[in-house]
Amino acid sequence: MPEDYQWRKNLSCTATYAILEDDDMLDQFEAKDVPFDEAGSFRVGDLMFYPTLPGSDITEMLAMLMARKFIKHLLKKYQVSYEEGKSKGKLILALGDILADGEKQLVDIAACVDDNVHFPDE
Repeated sequence: MPEDYQWRKNLSCTATYAILEDDDMLDQFEAKDVPFDEAGSFRVGDLMFYPTLPGSDITEMLAMLMARKFIKHLLKKYQVSYEEGKSKGKLILALGDILADGEKQLVDIAACVDDNVHFPDE
């Protein structure tokens, strides 16, 4: 993922925000509490799924589960295809690693999405 990736109103960022915020998808935060323009710096550790008890096993397991659910919504709602050399398995692993790190931010998730998939409108 590029280190200089910026949170902005592009498909990767808006899809990341919608999937994590929407009540019918992952419902990890409320838009009134985390407005889109400020969401890029919102920490993964502050998402509702993130465990409050220490222990890497449960964190990694929940992160992989959340990664699979995130990708299911991404594929269903946005009908993305994978970039050359990328796959669902690679995206699950990459996204799972990000979601297991409470210090990562939503911008890191969006950068991962941008690096791995192609949106039909791009």
